[in-house]
Amino acid sequence: MNIRSPLLLGVLCALALAESARADHLEIHHLEGGTLGGMLMVHLHGDPGAPYLLVASPTTGPVTIQGFQLEVDLSWFPLTTSIPGMSGTFSPGGDAHVHVPLPLVAAWDTKKVFLQAIRLDAQNPSRIQRVSNAAHFTLGLYQSLQDTGATQFPHGLSGLSLIHQHHALIAGGGAGSWLSPIGSDRAEIWDPRTEAFHVTTSLNTARSLHTQTALGESLQYEALIAGGISSSQGVLSSAEVYQPSGSVFRTTGAMTTPRYGHTSAQLADGRVLIIGGASQFSGTVTGRASTAIASTEIWDPVGDDFTGAATMSEPRFGASAIRLSSGKVLVAGGLTLRNGTPTVSDTAELYDPGSGQFETPVSMGTARFGASLALLPDGNVLVAGGYTGDPNSPSATASTELFNIFSDSFAPTGSLNQARGFGSLVALPSGPIIAIGGATGSLVNPTPVGQVEQYLHSSGAWTTLSQPISHPRAFAGALDVGHGKVLVAGGLGINRIPQTAGELFFGK
Repeated sequence: MNIRSPLLLGVLCALALAESARADHLEIHHLEGGTLGGMLMVHLHGDPGAPYLLVASPTTGPVTIQGFQLEVDLSWFPLTTSIPGMSGTFSPGGDAHVHVPLPLVAAWDTKKVFLQAIRLDAQNPSRIQRVSNAAHFTLGLYQSLQDTGATQFPHGLSGLSLIHQHHALIAGGGAGSWLSPIGSDRAEIWDPRTEAFHVTTSLNTARSLHTQTALGESLQYEALIAGGISSSQGVLSSAEVYQPSGSVFRTTGAMTTPRYGHTSAQLADGRVLIIGGASQFSGTVTGRASTAIASTEIWDPVGDDFTGAATMSEPRFGASAIRLSSGKVLVAGGLTLRNGTPTVSDTAELYDPGSGQFETPVSMGTARFGASLALLPDGNVLVAGGYTGDPNSPSATASTELFNIFSDSFAPTGSLNQARGFGSLVALPSGPIIAIGGATGSLVNPTPVGQVEQYLHSSGAWTTLSQPISHPRAFAGALDVGHGKVLVAGGLGINRIPQTAGELFFGK
């Protein structure tokens, strides 16, 4: 290591003479952001009241100081010590949040920055007492995409949910196709500190076309996994909960009805509404419409079990659901059976947790199943894409519409530039909605979509972004893992091959 800064040399000399006492805890909890021109947020945990120093570097170490091995180099040491917030004192709760503005420098695109925290001696801040885990993050230009770590197992028809410390869980899914899924018991965790997937405990039951519902902070960032198709294509009633503490899946009470192709939404009180699907397996679209069910049920975290809930106005397989700011749940579209005829539903209905009932259904502008929903900043809902038409040969649609929460009605808005079903919509903190992935063409052998589009509510228009995803995928998961950085994972690629590579979209 070539030391050219007198300041750096002086600090290193002090560190070399420091005492070897060690504190109890020092950790980089998680990272958010990384978009150039945006913000990086580093969340630290350590001893209450202890001083800390966060060191950034363009390359890794190791550098050994006073018996401590730093996994970063020290070439940026004078720079990082001059940035406000890179040093400070842990709160009484042992937390520290470092917010670092990132300059818009195009040459930094795709660069990695390595981080490590140093715990300083409260009595003598020139002495270190402990070093944290090492972490890194990737820099990216706004609206760009970059590959991230790959999963070790296929997760073609899985869920993706945010859990503790902005990690993401991807569980089950396996291989096969939407019409002929093969369940898997594999589960992995994406770690924002390493931007990689790590294998975790397996599910208790292999499953695909299940629901995976993030339970949020009030329930320790757990995730409920319910129903689906087994590895032998049986319909499951079993459910389990992933517990980040201990990294285990625990079984919970079984659903009252076996189901797959259902949807779910967490209610404001923490309970989870399970909606529709089918209780008999079918490998055709019309068969799934014919066997769709209208029943719903609720999982209660207090009793850790399911109880039957209200019945919808019609059966729905492949419907979409989202909780509104009012606490009600909007359920839209799906495959259904009307007068004995398989049909794509053109209605939506609201579940009111206050009354425990569904309200009178309302008509949508376009019949659809496999649509994507997103909340807009004003509380209204964007409904985009899906499959429509004759269930014997449905086709992806580019149409989108808005659900107005004040009038409980739908109105058309700008169409997607690329028709897609079973894609993902992600609302960015700054307001835009992005559409990523999806399927077009026949559902027997769908063509995965690579184009990424952005919707602006102010104009009601979609714009195709210049960079597509590197791995076009249908039936994938996508979610904001912090400050507008979106993780895309899983799904089926060309010829229904499960995608293992993950990708990051840089938003803000």
